[in-house]
Amino acid sequence: MQDGSIQLIVENRNHIHIISWILEAANYPLDKIKINAVAKSNLKAFLQGLPPGITRSCAVLVNCDAASVPEALDKANRRLGSPSVGVFCAVPEVEAWLFADEITAIENAKTQWGIEVSPALPLPEDIKSPKSHAELAFGKTISSWQFVKDINIDRAEARSPSLRNFLQGIERLLADQPTPHFESVSRNISRDVFAGLIREIIPATTVIWKTATGELFTAGELRKQIEEGTEIGQQYASDVLRVARDFMKRKANRRESE
Repeated sequence: MQDGSIQLIVENRNHIHIISWILEAANYPLDKIKINAVAKSNLKAFLQGLPPGITRSCAVLVNCDAASVPEALDKANRRLGSPSVGVFCAVPEVEAWLFADEITAIENAKTQWGIEVSPALPLPEDIKSPKSHAELAFGKTISSWQFVKDINIDRAEARSPSLRNFLQGIERLLADQPTPHFESVSRNISRDVFAGLIREIIPATTVIWKTATGELFTAGELRKQIEEGTEIGQQYASDVLRVARDFMKRKANRRESE
């Protein structure tokens, strides 16, 4: 995508809502994340038909029942034919993430069954048939699951490795996208500011940046790039500004919600 946004493919339309609410809880920029559903039976063919240039701006999220996140990712990649885009897994189902913040889940249980059973459920990845549990606890209408917008994302990530892996992956994808605004700002901020910050990193041979193409740069190499005003130096400065902005935004929102 050319507008700095990313495309996320999920397996059904309900997942569009759930994932959007979870991303909102994590304070991710929803206007930069386009979520579309492709039926599981068509997913492999759909991914194989994607243009090569979309690799850095597209990912897929699938359900996968496995003993661990690495095992789930391995199974999903094999099932999908090792697609060129990023693959994330909800273990065992996206609906398990509704229980990731168990306190908010219990507070929003709509049935007596949910109130009594939800506190006794295991960690999200160990719940059998999470979708069925979610329907019994919160109701079958997707609108009754909107409470996930209000979950404590830190608690949820701590209790669900697959959710943490997914959110970290989306954050990396967003960081890789071109943002002309930040590139413009980074050109106008004094090179000495960025070069000075990097000069504080000792030793200069320390690797401090990896580009989207996998190229590694040491502190000494980057300082030279910045001082000479190269495209590499400007891209690094842009990435630093973007990451700093997103980190400070998430930190501010979390404090506000405490």
